[in-house]
Amino acid sequence: MQKRKSHHKSRAGCHNCKNRHVKCDEQGPPCANCVVRGAIDTCTYSSSLRSSSTDQASSGCRCTSETPPGDLHVEQKQLLKLELMHRWSVETYKSFSGVADDDHYLQVILPQYSFQHEFLLHGILAVAALDIAASESDRASARCGKYSQITMEYYDKASVMFRKQLDTITQDNIHYIYMFSVMAMCINMAITQCSGGDEHATLLDRVPLLLELSLASTSFFTKYPEWMLNSPLSKSIQAASLLIYEPKIRLDATVEKALATLESVVRQSVLPTNLAELETYRNTISGLRTCYMEDTKDLMKGFCIAFPTLAGRNFAAEVGDMKPVALLILLHWAISLHRFGTMAWWARSVGMKLVQETSVALEQRYPELVLLPEWRSGILWGKKVIGVPEYW
Repeated sequence: MQKRKSHHKSRAGCHNCKNRHVKCDEQGPPCANCVVRGAIDTCTYSSSLRSSSTDQASSGCRCTSETPPGDLHVEQKQLLKLELMHRWSVETYKSFSGVADDDHYLQVILPQYSFQHEFLLHGILAVAALDIAASESDRASARCGKYSQITMEYYDKASVMFRKQLDTITQDNIHYIYMFSVMAMCINMAITQCSGGDEHATLLDRVPLLLELSLASTSFFTKYPEWMLNSPLSKSIQAASLLIYEPKIRLDATVEKALATLESVVRQSVLPTNLAELETYRNTISGLRTCYMEDTKDLMKGFCIAFPTLAGRNFAAEVGDMKPVALLILLHWAISLHRFGTMAWWARSVGMKLVQETSVALEQRYPELVLLPEWRSGILWGKKVIGVPEYW
């Protein structure tokens, strides 16, 4: 069990944050949490714990911690939104762009739609806040914690509104509902890098949710293909589709060997009579090969994110059950994610963490299996690629 990280306990936080047991930035009233939650009118502090209130009283200032000025909190909330939208428009959107045709849609069109649909606006602001948090070199810093908390506040609000949107999907709204589902997956992937997430949950614990979110986002293409092709995303969808049909290339010899080893593990581990499981794993490895190949072409950024869709729901269920073969395949997907992490901040350390946690899970749950030559070879190859010590 991982040791819980030490942290500074906030003793001078506002009453709202204390009641919700969340970290307060102590910069209010109102604090960042209350600004995001819309609780600015009730953001109050105990004057006995804030030396600044004594200073204000002695100077004759009427703006005490118990009586926040009426217009100040509105201005702070608007400034926060402007800061986050600016971050999205100049920086964050780039990490969601797979091909050049995505850029105008993400930078201009999507924000315009967000001004009409609050759940989308909150989604964009949540991702931008997380981008700021993840950019901090010190993940234990107050700034990282502050923007991580802002992320979750906006995301929680957006998620409630988003679920209602799923009952009213139309040709007009499908593109931005789809984009929110992509942002939701990225937030759940990246939040483990920052201090605002659940410190007790591992990335491996979140993988079933990530797989489900990925499957849900791509289901828009299978359920409503014509709507998606006729949406504002049409140019990028068509460009991405053409890239997939580019001539296949030969993979690196070490990658080919690793995939061949995975196929051998499947043949040895799954009974020939269990046709459904065999088909699941063979399709999954085929999807993994496609991801490695498309990423090697380097024509479409982040194709590896499509792996859960190529693998299918049966594989997601196997991962949820912590089946050994599924975990070993997952480790090989993590290598592709690790490479993508050099291009997208929200996947920056995900691949390395997933290799580490998956290898530990295999070693602890299946100690006899991991000593077999091909299992050991697969795990060691993954660790070597991302630079994790082998420990064997």
